[in-house]
Amino acid sequence: MLERLKSLLFPADALARELTVRSAFALAAKITAIGVSFGFNVIVARYLGAEGAGAFFLATAVAMIASTIGRLGLDNTVIRFVSGAVAADDGGRAHGAYVACIALSFTASLVFAAALAMMSGWVAATVFGESMPAEVLAAMAWAIVPYSVLTIAAEALKGLRRVVESLLVTGLLVPVVAGVLIFVMAPTRGVQGAVDAYVCGTALSCVIALGLWWVRARQLGGGPRRADVRGLMESAMPLLAVAILRLIPAWAPLLLVGTWVSTADAGLYSVAHRTALLTSMVLVAVNAVVASRFAAAHRRSEFGELERLALHSVRITTLAAAPVLAVFLVAPAAVLAIFGPEFRAGWPMLAIMALGQFVNVATGSVGNLLSMTGHERVLRNNVLVSSFLCLATCIALIPHYGAAGAAAATALTVATQNLLSVRSVWRHLGIRTLPQFFYGRAGSAAPPRSH
Repeated sequence: MLERLKSLLFPADALARELTVRSAFALAAKITAIGVSFGFNVIVARYLGAEGAGAFFLATAVAMIASTIGRLGLDNTVIRFVSGAVAADDGGRAHGAYVACIALSFTASLVFAAALAMMSGWVAATVFGESMPAEVLAAMAWAIVPYSVLTIAAEALKGLRRVVESLLVTGLLVPVVAGVLIFVMAPTRGVQGAVDAYVCGTALSCVIALGLWWVRARQLGGGPRRADVRGLMESAMPLLAVAILRLIPAWAPLLLVGTWVSTADAGLYSVAHRTALLTSMVLVAVNAVVASRFAAAHRRSEFGELERLALHSVRITTLAAAPVLAVFLVAPAAVLAIFGPEFRAGWPMLAIMALGQFVNVATGSVGNLLSMTGHERVLRNNVLVSSFLCLATCIALIPHYGAAGAAAATALTVATQNLLSVRSVWRHLGIRTLPQFFYGRAGSAAPPRSH
């Protein structure tokens, strides 16, 4: 047992050893960012209570939906194009792809931000009723553009293998700035003050992300070359479809709870969901490391390297996530009590969604494997199936079981999407990330490698 653990932490294979070291640094950065984000959620919950936190998180959900669509799927595409250009020692092409992705995302996000600001009164009254002030939605619209731009810049940094910097920009700066400002704004202005604090944190993070790219891009050499916008969009469009479909399991349960049940129940669900995501924090860190390496290995047709990366990442993520899952299953109410006594009632939701996230972790970086190796449409189809499943289970469960039904729908969707992608990775790349029995007899002979 000890020898097995030693081989996982200190592998003899140079590639696996580098992945372990880089993942450790990325995980340290991610743990720091998640700790700060968790602290921010605690501050929001304790200052605003379940109902106020529900209004804040519902407004955030609307803004994140708009930002996701406004990025046009380019946040994943920019990693692929930047890392591919760097692998080919073509700094001008890498910088050109980055500039084009920023410009396209900025323009589209600005349109969505303006639309939300103008229609905030209608959205608040029609979707959420009196529990959601229109001015809260209008203020949150200001976060859409900077969040879209900082996400593109952060993903481009991953393409340069600046993973720690990327994770700190996206996960640390926003909650740090917003959390500090909430102490000043929330006591007197409530939800509106929390929203203003969040917008300020997003704007500052955007400026820093742009500055980091500018500093790192200078090391590539050469000025930006005209980007192949058509090629970028051909890669991005399937990924945009995937991103839109992923909005359904990511946000539909919360929005439906806020619409059909109550804002307070939306607050309980949101806190439980955000806490359950801690189970998969190691997967986020590993994905940040391996995404650009998947793309580069596939570009060079080094499928042995691709397989070693995939399998070693599964071992790392499963080993690291198991203790977190155990805590969430044994003492979920105690964990949620950190947010305040009224949040203890969400303990069944935390346990259910933590199980779903563990399936996500135990299956490995299968989504990244598909998107970074030219199988975006396969990933889109898998997400399509799981998204329809999410809607169906939400409609069936939430009216009868409230927020607990939403938690069950979320867990089932996460598990289904990842298991479908596991089969797709085997079918298209010949890589197994689960034990043999999952694949059945058809898994006895590997299919041809994709080129």
